[in-house]
Order: sequence, then C-alpha cells, then structure tokens
Amino acid sequence: MSVSGLVMQLLTQNRFVEPATAGTVPSAGLGLLLMGILWPADELKRTVVLVIHDINFASAYSDRILAMKDGRLVHDGPPGAIMVPDVPEEVFEIPAHVENVRRHAVGIYYG
Repeated sequence: MSVSGLVMQLLTQNRFVEPATAGTVPSAGLGLLLMGILWPADELKRTVVLVIHDINFASAYSDRILAMKDGRLVHDGPPGAIMVPDVPEEVFEIPAHVENVRRHAVGIYYG
C-alpha cells in the first residue's frame, strides 16, 4: 500500500493499521510517515491506533500508551505515567533510565 493510500484509509475509515516497518523503514522515514497521518487526523478529530515497538517514539507522539508483555496488557496511561524507569524495565526486562529531552521522556536502556 502506498503512503498516500495508508493516509487516506486512516482518515476516511475506521481502521486499525499495523504498518510492517520493523527493519524496513528508517526511524526518520517512519516519523515522517506518521506525522503525515497524525496531523491531518488531529484536525479531522480522528483517532489513530498505532502498533509500534519503539516506546520512545510512542511517548513523543501519543496521548496514551498501552504497554504489553507476553500478549497481556500490563500498563495503560499517558506517556508521563508509562515513561518511568519501572515500566520499561518490566516490559523489556533490561535496566532503564528515563531522561526528559525537549519535553519528551526518552528511555535509555542498558543491557
């Protein structure tokens, strides 16, 4: 599906879309793709449900994060409630430190 097709589908229909991007789209490209979706969706008062494994990206662009582990929901809340060291450590099972960078929480992982 083309990027424009994905954007139109998200903005005109109620759909869940999980772009298969792991390892295929550089982070900067994914960011541009998602911003092309999120800005118009916000103006049109649409909800976008995004499945993504990059919690730092999610914390920068989301109003709400659902953190899952082993197929189960373990945390649900705004980025500020999710981006504290205990949550990433529990979900990813590695030591984590959280820093605020330009008003966004960023997880730094050691392991």
